[in-house]
Amino acid sequence: MVQTVRPEIEVIAPVSLTDTEEVRWRIQDIKKHLDEVIDSIYHNSSILNGWANFWGEVPLWQKILTGIGFFGTLLILGIVGHLLPLIAVTVISAGIYGLSSYLLDEHYESSEMSKESLKQGVLGLVETLSIIIEQLQQIRIQLAEEIQHFKGENEKLQRSIDELSQQVQLLSQETKELLGIKNEFAQLKVKYEQTNERLESLKVEAAKQIGNLKEINHSFFKIAANLTESSLENKEHQEIFITQLKKFVEESTQESIKKAEEYNLLKQELEVAKKQLQENNSRYEALNGSHELLLKEYNEELKRVLKRDHKPTPQLLPFSFIAAARPLTMVKDEEEDPVYTPIL
Repeated sequence: MVQTVRPEIEVIAPVSLTDTEEVRWRIQDIKKHLDEVIDSIYHNSSILNGWANFWGEVPLWQKILTGIGFFGTLLILGIVGHLLPLIAVTVISAGIYGLSSYLLDEHYESSEMSKESLKQGVLGLVETLSIIIEQLQQIRIQLAEEIQHFKGENEKLQRSIDELSQQVQLLSQETKELLGIKNEFAQLKVKYEQTNERLESLKVEAAKQIGNLKEINHSFFKIAANLTESSLENKEHQEIFITQLKKFVEESTQESIKKAEEYNLLKQELEVAKKQLQENNSRYEALNGSHELLLKEYNEELKRVLKRDHKPTPQLLPFSFIAAARPLTMVKDEEEDPVYTPIL
């Protein structure tokens, strides 16, 4: 019997829409956290970066009004009071204020541009990762479908293998029966030939006996005629002669009857052997036809399984060693001979 091993396949559960939505939500959460991390990195930097961030967040009109209000007041006081040092300090401080404001704004804008570039790069990386994750999700779904498909194909293949193993067992049983019937047929054929030879020899012997009986009858009638013509005077000799003649005729007749009965008995045995031979031949031909049909079905089923498995089929037919036996031939029947009856 063909033994098969069923592989253990771990089936991946199909991905639901809830899992996909959860993955997308997690990606958005990652984006939010990365944005906060980048902002915290830039806010928790050096004192200069802190001043630049603070000054950069102040609106431009507030910066201008603050500068005009503070330095303008000092300048007016210096002009009114004719305080040249105050005027000089005010002008220098206004220049320093403008230069510092420009430098802080430039530093703030540069930091913001770097932060935005970093955010864009990280967010682009996150988007790429999200696309890859979604593609992996799709691949997982396709793999789950393919595994389900392969599982179904594996079950079909297993059923086909089971059917093939049953056919192999049936073919083995049919082959054993064919061999047994073939041996029985050979024995019956030998017995039939031996009986036929005995019948032929008995026919020859019966023909000889018939010839002898004909000669005896001819001699008997000839002697009877001579006796009638000569009318023997010695009645005692005549009675003895007739008694011996009757005894001889009776013995010859009994022997002829015995041979005829033996011939008829052998002929009956020959008919019985012939009938058995015909029945066995019919059974052999029926089993041979069934054997060839099973071989054909087995080859077709095996080709279909191999084609389904996408493997090249061998050129040799499977189980070609189980050659279909040739139909048995019977010995040609002899023409029926008439039953010999003794000639009295």
